[in-house]
Amino acid sequence: PRTTYTPRELFDLDIAFRRMALNLAERRYNESGSAPIYMYLFGYESPTEDGIFRSHHALEVPFALGNTEAARSMTGATNEALTLSEKMSAAWAAFCHTGSPQSPAMPQWPAWAPEGGATMLLGRGDDADCELVYGHDRGIIDLMGRYENILKVQLEIKDNN
Repeated sequence: PRTTYTPRELFDLDIAFRRMALNLAERRYNESGSAPIYMYLFGYESPTEDGIFRSHHALEVPFALGNTEAARSMTGATNEALTLSEKMSAAWAAFCHTGSPQSPAMPQWPAWAPEGGATMLLGRGDDADCELVYGHDRGIIDLMGRYENILKVQLEIKDNN
């Protein structure tokens, strides 16, 4: 929900995590007989410890398992956390049962494909809402990929000299 981030936070999110997730999704998508892929980005920011941990790695686990109260030191056990957990646990149960996370608790959630990039934003905003977007952050990720390729070429030139 915040609108300002440090460059390091943006790098960690967009490059280190999002880019790796998208690369893996593209590889799986291109495998013959691959199961449908459902992409999500968890954005609920924990209010615990004055919000210092924000939306940290693995914070989505108690939400998906319906354990926000038991994990209150991570989730804050707020009404928003409970609401989001109800949506997410329904989606995870549906996925386990049918292979699709579609449930009455969630917006329409189509399978991910490179050309559309359907991604469910979980815990978006102060009301812990969920929203389907297409090609989320694709521009910055593509830009960083081009920058990385330039760096590789420069390193190769340097190594050859």
